[in-house]
Amino acid sequence: MALRRTLCILGVLCVAASAGTALAEDQNALASELLRGSGIGGGLVVHLGCGDGRLTAALHASDTYLVHGLDPDPANVQKARSHIQSLGLYGKVSVARLRGKTLPYTDNLVNLLVCEKPGLVPQGEIMRVLAPKGVAYVKAAGGWKKVVKPWPADIDEWTHWLHGPDGNAVGNDRVVGPPRRLQWTAGPLWSRHHDTVPSTAAMVTANGRLFYISDEAPPGLDGRLPDKWFLVARDAFNGILLWKRPIAKWGWRQWSGTWLGRFNQPIQIHKRVVAAGDRVYATLGFHAPLSVLDAATGKIIRTYQGTEWTDEILYRDGLLVLALDKDDKSPTQGGKNPVHKSVCVLDARTGKILWKKGDYIGLHAKSNLAERYGRLELTLGGDRVFLVDKKAIVALDLRTGRELWRVPRPPVRDYVALFSMRMNDLCVLVYHPDGILLFAQPEMEIRDPWHTI
Repeated sequence: MALRRTLCILGVLCVAASAGTALAEDQNALASELLRGSGIGGGLVVHLGCGDGRLTAALHASDTYLVHGLDPDPANVQKARSHIQSLGLYGKVSVARLRGKTLPYTDNLVNLLVCEKPGLVPQGEIMRVLAPKGVAYVKAAGGWKKVVKPWPADIDEWTHWLHGPDGNAVGNDRVVGPPRRLQWTAGPLWSRHHDTVPSTAAMVTANGRLFYISDEAPPGLDGRLPDKWFLVARDAFNGILLWKRPIAKWGWRQWSGTWLGRFNQPIQIHKRVVAAGDRVYATLGFHAPLSVLDAATGKIIRTYQGTEWTDEILYRDGLLVLALDKDDKSPTQGGKNPVHKSVCVLDARTGKILWKKGDYIGLHAKSNLAERYGRLELTLGGDRVFLVDKKAIVALDLRTGRELWRVPRPPVRDYVALFSMRMNDLCVLVYHPDGILLFAQPEMEIRDPWHTI
């Protein structure tokens, strides 16, 4: 409750300068202006005091919007429903009766709330249901008052597979905790057959959006039947689908000679998606170069030249740090010869490669065909890039690529466990803000090995 009160107070203080601005009277034009002025680009829209439903229907600008109208008058509810049904929009747009002074939504759910009749519910109730960065337009004398709910300082983002580019998988969120309720759910609700690749390959979140790579083939089918992979974007607070882009070449056929994919997946595959602000960085295929997409629309802004066979992605302050495979890594090549790798840093805005370095081997957590796809366990901290080059831990200067130091990796016995898992190469690098680099690897002399540092 304390958090809720704080958010409401913050939201009231964040009244935009456009308060009182007159908007068009025509319902379609008004809807366009409200949506454009909100800048939300998709999500859950609530029309409070919806009347005959004409503006409610007009707020459904595309299928990235789900619109819900509310009105305390049963006659208005019926008129609004009839109008929406006449347009064939009912379902994507729906109307219900408002009862009492409480909105029928959980906290932090609504992206845009348009209030035609001030006083139907308290201002604090409007702020409660708005998602962070959500917008409320409240009709006032001579125009509309715009209110924006600020992003709470205690809600963190998770921009990389391991939270951030430093490899430290501990967020700064103070809101997350034991589940108290279901915020939203979306498909696919069931995974593919347990012998094939997991149906979700990567997941990150930034700026109130959630991005993940997902297999949407029918559940229960084993890996010998075709996959249907997509890069998917949803609103992080209500799960509404914003966009999805197909990924044609993904899954076990791209990296393995056998369909028992969950035993052969390269473990760094989760590092192929990074989100930062209004941009998403991803490889749209297992062998594909790196692309940057508009986070709101999924439109490809640029495909970076010279980044073919990108294998790991890090981002910080406008710089992209990539691990690139230097050899053909298709399963048709066969054998266990390791894929050699290089590291490069490029300007995320211009695509200019600032430097490219190395002939590295990396860690190999598998002893089957997937052994070839080793990883460098790239980590970024301070002004340095860190990696594991099989038998050594290496530090490179972030700006120039110059090797600053190289130290031997602590010796460890080679050990292959169930499902061809090379336990001794299940290592991690973590950068601590105090300028300390932590390297952890299993202690193989112990029967059930745990990580030692």
